[in-house]
Amino acid sequence: MAESPPTELKPEPGVEPGTAPTTPMLRQWAEAKSQAKDALLFFRLGDFYELFYEDAKVAAQLLGITLTSRSKGDDRVPMAGVPHHAARGYVARLIAAGHKVALCDHVFWHPKGWALWQQVEQYMRAVYRDNGYQEVKGPQLLDQSLWEQTGHWDKYREQMFVTESEKRDYALKPMNCPGHVLIFKQGIKSYRDLPLRYGEF
Repeated sequence: MAESPPTELKPEPGVEPGTAPTTPMLRQWAEAKSQAKDALLFFRLGDFYELFYEDAKVAAQLLGITLTSRSKGDDRVPMAGVPHHAARGYVARLIAAGHKVALCDHVFWHPKGWALWQQVEQYMRAVYRDNGYQEVKGPQLLDQSLWEQTGHWDKYREQMFVTESEKRDYALKPMNCPGHVLIFKQGIKSYRDLPLRYGEF
């Protein structure tokens, strides 16, 4: 979905009274929720489907999953999430309980748009190669313990997207560096390996 201009939005169905989405991600969610109407909206973020506001409260109660929040205080946004690979079972339970469910997944790319994306990506890969970078790939969500080590958890927790699964807290990575450090730590390295440059899409 294209990012909406930073204009004030009216709360959509399922949004608590007196609140309105303020971040680009929540504006995209609000657009999808306006189409889902009274259905519980599973909104794909990385490896999880997230529910927000009243949808999150309903799902947390019926599914027995943890109700968390994206931030605290006046800006608190109730949320609950499930791993995308396990979503089918959760959806079935909600439908069996009499609820309608809508899934908002990844962007649908049309042929010309996807061709343009690939050209840009291949160009960047060539730039990486020419400058000695090796391409790697890591998960989009990383465990809280890593962000505590890097200092992100203490300093930027309120601005990070956090979720919980199986009694463990995760955060959507704001940068690639911590994951690349984990890759670097695997195995023995020599000064002869330096400089070592990693790149990721």
